[in-house]
Amino acid sequence: MTQDIEIPGWDAVVAAGRVDPAPARVLAAADRRWRPARQRRWWRGTRTVLAAAAVAASALIAVPLLGGPGAASAEAAEVLGRAASAVVDTGAPGPGQLWRVETAGVYTATVVDGGRASTYLEEQRRTTWIPIDPAQPHWWDDSRRFIELVDGDVPLTEARRQHPDTRQVLQIVTTGPVVPSWQAPTVDWLAGLPRDRALLRELLYADSAGRGRSTDGEVLVYVADVLRSGIVPPDLRVALYRVLTTVPGVEVTAGDAELFGRSGVALGRVELFGGDRQEIVIDPDTGDYLGDRYVSPDGTISYGSVTTTVVDGVPADVVAAADVMTCVTQPDGATSCEVG
Repeated sequence: MTQDIEIPGWDAVVAAGRVDPAPARVLAAADRRWRPARQRRWWRGTRTVLAAAAVAASALIAVPLLGGPGAASAEAAEVLGRAASAVVDTGAPGPGQLWRVETAGVYTATVVDGGRASTYLEEQRRTTWIPIDPAQPHWWDDSRRFIELVDGDVPLTEARRQHPDTRQVLQIVTTGPVVPSWQAPTVDWLAGLPRDRALLRELLYADSAGRGRSTDGEVLVYVADVLRSGIVPPDLRVALYRVLTTVPGVEVTAGDAELFGRSGVALGRVELFGGDRQEIVIDPDTGDYLGDRYVSPDGTISYGSVTTTVVDGVPADVVAAADVMTCVTQPDGATSCEVG
């Protein structure tokens, strides 16, 4: 099987599969095209909700008192402050090791078949193995299934019969320069971000300007995007929490938000135009970023979580089952991929 995939400039609002670092746009390409030979179109949910989490104990990172007038609510600032103070620094993986990023998410997918359009909640489970060296292959093991009809006249049973549960295993080889971003960070790019709250805030507002439904709301989206990668260093996570205390409208939206069996505090911001809400979910007692949720005006919730661990290699069964996808970064930042 061979397929060519073109990904124009990364769009933080509509991109799907924003989980992984350097090859995130590559994985998004496969995300949109990995079920060939079916006459249908897909619109992924505006948030593929997969998030970062799980840092084990080590030395605490000291932070000053957070919050301030004209920014997040006092309650939100207190939660973010506690979380920032609890974050621990465990260090980066060693030479030859990889991040193992396990994600579980539920998001909306619209299927058009024979002139009929129906929207479903689709569950996605993915494990990604990410090397420290972006020149090395990345691996993913991805499975999906429809779990609920949201809108439309094609019953869930019929949709699952026509489009059964699917699994894909890939070895992703990228050639050419990688263009990092908040949605597709690299280790070096993350290391270069400022840890000073004022400088990081200024950069977030500058990079997100002109996107999304609102200026302040898109900053929250960008913070969720980068944390969702699963490889954000602890000291940068602290700085991002501190920035959120300065974002107007951020408030505690749920004191007990559950993401695939893990509970935390949800902080979000309701958009005046449209009424949708981006949320992040954190554990204020450990500083862990548990995941994020996107709540649409009709109450539909897309959500997900990520657990990141460090491993010494990719399992042999994954290596044996993987198809190879080769991707080349074009001068304009687009990525062309071929599977086969």
